[in-house]
Amino acid sequence: MSENEKRYSGKDVQRMFLEWRGIDPDGLPPCEPCGGSGVQMYGSTATWRGGCGGQAITPDVCDRCWGSGNANRPWPSWREGARKP
Repeated sequence: MSENEKRYSGKDVQRMFLEWRGIDPDGLPPCEPCGGSGVQMYGSTATWRGGCGGQAITPDVCDRCWGSGNANRPWPSWREGARKP
């Protein structure tokens, strides 16, 4: 086991990650579906776009926070942007 593995628990690493992304772990909560990462794993290749899917697990932007990782401050919706001409 390396020194870093001995010093940091999983919660410590998650806290450092959220702080690195500019999310205060003690303030506004991180987005629940993605845990603050801004990315989700989707069970098909359709993801948030709703197109034809396949049989694969696909990473893509979180469709709740749209990549911000913050539950109360989502970035602009990619769906909304895709609909506008």
